[in-house]
Amino acid sequence: MRALILQDLRRALSSKRASSAATRAAPTPRPLQPPALPPLSMRNAVGRSVLVPILPGWESYACDEHDGQGWTARIVAKRAHQCVSLRFLHARDPEGLRYPDHTLPLSVLKELPL
Repeated sequence: MRALILQDLRRALSSKRASSAATRAAPTPRPLQPPALPPLSMRNAVGRSVLVPILPGWESYACDEHDGQGWTARIVAKRAHQCVSLRFLHARDPEGLRYPDHTLPLSVLKELPL
C-alpha cells in the first residue's frame, strides 16, 4: 500500500514538473551591447580609438570625418608628459597617403566607442 502511495506521488510530481517546464516562457534574449569602457587615461590609452579634433593651426587640413569635427585615430604608444602617439585611420593627404603618426597630449583627444 505504501509503495502505491509513493508511486502516485512520484507520478504527480513528475507530471507537475513537466507541465511547469512546458509552460515556462523562454527567456527574452538581451540585445548585445559593447562592454562599457573605462574613461580614457594614460593607463588604458594604447589601442583605444579617439577623435582628434581640429586644433589651432590645423584648419587648412581637409576633414571629411565626424561631420568635419576631427579625425579618427588609434593610440599606438604612450609618451612622456601625458602625451600619446597616434595613428590616423582614415585621413589621407591630397596624394592619397595616410596622415603621418602624431604625438599629442591625451587631454585634447576625445573618446570614441569601440
